[in-house]
Amino acid sequence: MNTPSATQRAPEPDGRVLVFGSVNQDLVLACRHLPTAGETVAARDPLHQPGGKGGNQAFAAARAGARVSLIAAVGEDAAADIALGGLAAAGCDMSGVIRTHRPTGLAIVAVGPRRAGDDRTDNQIIVSPGANNDLDDAAVADALLANAVLVTQNETPAAGIGRLHARAAASGAVVVHNAAPARGADDLPLAPVNHLVVNETEWAAFAGATLDPDAPDAALAAAIRSGRSAAGLRPDQLVVMTLGAAGALVADAAGLIRQPSAPVPVVDSTGAGDAFVGAYAAALARGAEAARALAEGVAAGGLACAALGARAATPDAAAIRRAAAALPAAHRIPLDAIS
Repeated sequence: MNTPSATQRAPEPDGRVLVFGSVNQDLVLACRHLPTAGETVAARDPLHQPGGKGGNQAFAAARAGARVSLIAAVGEDAAADIALGGLAAAGCDMSGVIRTHRPTGLAIVAVGPRRAGDDRTDNQIIVSPGANNDLDDAAVADALLANAVLVTQNETPAAGIGRLHARAAASGAVVVHNAAPARGADDLPLAPVNHLVVNETEWAAFAGATLDPDAPDAALAAAIRSGRSAAGLRPDQLVVMTLGAAGALVADAAGLIRQPSAPVPVVDSTGAGDAFVGAYAAALARGAEAARALAEGVAAGGLACAALGARAATPDAAAIRRAAAALPAAHRIPLDAIS
């Protein structure tokens, strides 16, 4: 079987990860079970923790060994100190964080099984963006973009993200966009994006249909080929899809690489996706091919589920390498072999 071109990379990064995105204070509530509509449930004592996809991904990339700069917006309030907690200590350059008149973003995170007696832990999240809505690409100097790995998400205004992507592409940056939470497919031009990171639900915003992460390789590959066409992706643009307990995959127009995960005990999966993105970007920044970045992302995402909170169990580079070495072997399938 030929190796798909999803293992190729361009342009060439210089070791830096630039994260442009949201930071929040997370109010985490552990419940016996998640509430249904109209239901009141009791929770343990609340945990006030740092969060936001931008902050979480910057923290994860720094823990994975990258040189990280964070561009974000917070309020002039006590919640900002919680939202930014731990980032500087992890090694993130915080000089790009701005203060605005709005309150710092807030996320209320309920964690527990979907119903009493279930073994599987899930979550429900409500976000008030606050100062994140003031973040604009004008906060990013052109010098920061050149040859960096730029990481963005969907928790700040789309117009600023789109302008930043265009500037980054012109500056020789590698653009990694995590299209989470899902937005309409027309909200953000995809042309400058090198790596589009989605879960199976977020992919539906581009492809028009969700994917079954447990589907056989052939069915999954056929659905991705169809979805790439519907999304108007170029052959060189990579789709990176997280599949929960089933691992993740990376695909371009030629083929896909599917990386299974290893079984892990799940306390809280809230930060798993952000840990994946941070580790994936850190691997790209040091020059790793997409297949290796995928393995490190899967390893980091699994390890991040071991404690309550989005960053509580974010692994360091050594733990990621050990976990990646223990993963089941990845396998490849060319899309042109699918009828």
